[in-house]
Amino acid sequence: MSSQATLNPPTGNHRPTPEPKLADGASHALHDLVMLAELQAKLLELDLKQAVQRVLRHAVLLAIGGLLLIGAVPVAIIALALTLAQELPVSLAAAYWLTLLGVVLAAGLLIFAAMLRLRQVTNVFARSKAEWRCNVQWLKDTLRGRRPAE
Repeated sequence: MSSQATLNPPTGNHRPTPEPKLADGASHALHDLVMLAELQAKLLELDLKQAVQRVLRHAVLLAIGGLLLIGAVPVAIIALALTLAQELPVSLAAAYWLTLLGVVLAAGLLIFAAMLRLRQVTNVFARSKAEWRCNVQWLKDTLRGRRPAE
């Protein structure tokens, strides 16, 4: 149609508009954030596995100590009390009481040792906590536009 204007193709002087730097920086920051979240989740998974292994090991020791206390009391009272009654100038009742005291002390020592070990493994998330703090600080610095210290 002759009444319509024809469009000329762009000449060599025409430059395409550059893409905004903000979108590029935001996508990089989002990618880094997703990578950090993924690494944080992996570290948490490893810490959880390690925590379960540590606690389970000492919980088994605690259970064994408790079972020894329960199972050994009747046998120990009978065997040791009879031996004490025969070897020492004490009555059978006194021998039973002395035997009971010894068994309770031994079981108490086992349970005390297990509880001390369980208290030592409560700080299993220290790595995850420290890494989380670093990641949050990095994200804050990145969103403020400052270059995080590496």
